[in-house]
Amino acid sequence: MITFTAPSSPVSFGASGVPLSAVATSGLAVSFAIVSGPGAITGNTLTFTGAGTIVVAVNQAGDSDYLAAPQVSQTVVVSPELQTITFTAPATPVTYGVSPIALSASTTSRLRTYP
Repeated sequence: MITFTAPSSPVSFGASGVPLSAVATSGLAVSFAIVSGPGAITGNTLTFTGAGTIVVAVNQAGDSDYLAAPQVSQTVVVSPELQTITFTAPATPVTYGVSPIALSASTTSRLRTYP
């Protein structure tokens, strides 16, 4: 039997990752895998590749003394990250009919800003 501690949920897309914790009553090693959703696993840490719902499964393969344990899964909800947009105001006053005005903006997200 596997005991899989529920990961923190919901989490923000900008979070660094969520540690995963599971043990098998056999004492054998367990492994984590993404069943679905925008995530990746390195070791026992779940990281996020986007917002959405991630289903994580844990398995224990068994050995010559123990049968494989039934797979157990947990769900983690990843919320979109808040973003900030910074806009630099053009110099004023502006006279009608002058050359185009250069505008500048930036964002804390990975989304594109348009010139």
